[in-house]
Amino acid sequence: MPNGSFCAAFGCSNSSSKTPDKKFHGFPLKNEKMANRWVLATKRVNLKLTPSTKLCSDHFTDADYTGPPKQSRLFPTAVPTIFNFPEHMQPKKYQPRKKRPLSSSGDETVEDSATASFIDPSPSIASEHDCFADKDESLTDND
Repeated sequence: MPNGSFCAAFGCSNSSSKTPDKKFHGFPLKNEKMANRWVLATKRVNLKLTPSTKLCSDHFTDADYTGPPKQSRLFPTAVPTIFNFPEHMQPKKYQPRKKRPLSSSGDETVEDSATASFIDPSPSIASEHDCFADKDESLTDND
């Protein structure tokens, strides 16, 4: 590292001269798909990739390394996941839909359509409409 390495992650000021205990990993330039995943993870879509574009070990988990953490090589499938983005760049957190009252009394609730169960038609409705007829009976009647 003749001039030293600098971390290309948003808001990271690590460099090989200031933090010699950090490892600096070059973007996987030979694998365009993985390089794009790294760029998307950093949220720096206009980042110009060169052989000297690097990310420091702070942006990878221990599971991303093949041996002892931060002392060995990254797995070829490793993608950086640890960043300190400002709030407006943070991923939105999922909040489950709230149940709302079905009636004015508030005793019954409407559930999310994904969790609502199917309600069978009552026998009186089923007898009035052919669409609810038992398929097996209609196949065996040859009258």
